[in-house]
Amino acid sequence: MNYGIKIGYLIIENGEYTDVVAWEDIKPYLDRGCDYTECYYVVDNDTDLVPDEAKDYHLVMSDAEKELKRIKERHVESFFGIPVFAWKEYNGIDESGNLFVNVEFFLESLKQYNGLDINVLHDWAIDIWTDEGKKLDSFSLIEVPEFREALQAIVSKPIPSLETKIRTTVKKAFQDNGTFDDVKFYQIRHVVDVLLAKADEIKRQEPNASEEDIMQMVDTEVVNVIDNHIREWSLED
Repeated sequence: MNYGIKIGYLIIENGEYTDVVAWEDIKPYLDRGCDYTECYYVVDNDTDLVPDEAKDYHLVMSDAEKELKRIKERHVESFFGIPVFAWKEYNGIDESGNLFVNVEFFLESLKQYNGLDINVLHDWAIDIWTDEGKKLDSFSLIEVPEFREALQAIVSKPIPSLETKIRTTVKKAFQDNGTFDDVKFYQIRHVVDVLLAKADEIKRQEPNASEEDIMQMVDTEVVNVIDNHIREWSLED
């Protein structure tokens, strides 16, 4: 997301603001007797256009800077406080997940995919698409070493009893659905890591939350994850 701030010149004609132009384009307005004042605006440096969510101009530089900061923050996707990528367009949600256009990854190992479109699935799986609409790569974010290191650095170790409960809940849920085997459980090992991180986040945000409250959240998440994997495995079979 290559956004920045440009200086423009706000044309004043008959006491009203009428246009914003660059200095090299101002002469015809001066010839008509128009006045002008300096202004500032957020611009997409790749297209030289003002983003849809930005105002046409600001009279004060600090206002443009605040808007630029707000737009950049709005376009950054973070997971547990870890910035993962910025996006230029968001195309909503469909059955395959969240669709982001022209992303910029912050993790060094993923920067090779900058400029491409991605799907972010509900269990942190990411599909990378080429400009021609072909799937280039697919991976789980939790399996990216840089992300795991960042996650481990900010997430404290859950108490053993809670960790055991989460692992048992995930394993039992797959067994109950008749989809469990050692190979498939290895494939969803990241599910436990995600749930442990979420459990820890709840405990940090709500120190008084009981294990029962946390496990209610875990049960809901497990159902969603299992549904996604069962659907994927049925397609493989």
